[in-house]
Amino acid sequence: MRSLYQVFRDIVHFRALIWGLAVADLKATHRDTILGNIWALLSPLMRMLVYMFIVMVVFRSRPPSFPLYLYSALITFGFFRSCVSRGANCIVNGSNLITNVRVPAIVLPVSLILSEFFEFFFAWIVYFFMFFIVFHIHPTPYMAFFPVMIVLQLVFNFAFTLYAATIGLFFRDLSNILKFSFRLLWYLSPGLYTVDRIPVKYQFIYKLNPIYTLYTSYRNPVLYGTSPEWNYLLYFLGLTLFLLVTGAMLFKYKEKVFTKYV
Repeated sequence: MRSLYQVFRDIVHFRALIWGLAVADLKATHRDTILGNIWALLSPLMRMLVYMFIVMVVFRSRPPSFPLYLYSALITFGFFRSCVSRGANCIVNGSNLITNVRVPAIVLPVSLILSEFFEFFFAWIVYFFMFFIVFHIHPTPYMAFFPVMIVLQLVFNFAFTLYAATIGLFFRDLSNILKFSFRLLWYLSPGLYTVDRIPVKYQFIYKLNPIYTLYTSYRNPVLYGTSPEWNYLLYFLGLTLFLLVTGAMLFKYKEKVFTKYV
């Protein structure tokens, strides 16, 4: 727990630097493109259209409110994937900052998560535009749980990114492994299909995938007006806290030798 306290102490102390790095990263991400940061909104929408064509036209399946069902998965999974994938290289990419300026390495993964969160936030604005204007779905009191899930996913992403940032520095092949792993994880999670496609006898094991809980804990309160699956949400919370504590311990333990490997 001491490592976790040190991590959050450094985040609070260097919050201004973290904010500046996040804003700079956001500006640089699409700097050389004509549409700029609009691509943050267009990218999940374009992927949604491609997957909709495959599912609804090729396979002739029409799940209810499928565009919203699919889009919520795309932006949720995209946020997680981007944080962890970029986190695997963040120490190397920010080596000048931790070797020359001598600031805590934690500012690097936190600033990139904040940068990715900006795009994640605006993608949800598009979602709610479709939700209210296009599909005319009425909100329910359960929608108040939506901000809670935002916070839980931020912590979940942060925990995994701590692991990726630490391991990625010493094992440079991690980025390539993650590319395949995320592609596999996407298809093993209910983004393109509903969980009832999974045989009942395997559903318990299938639902242990934390991405399943992420998806359903957004969809149930927002799209379906029901409560999250509390048992799996408690499992998700326990897993997240475990990964957060152990990830912080690993990060702080290895931080002292980061400059020798960048």
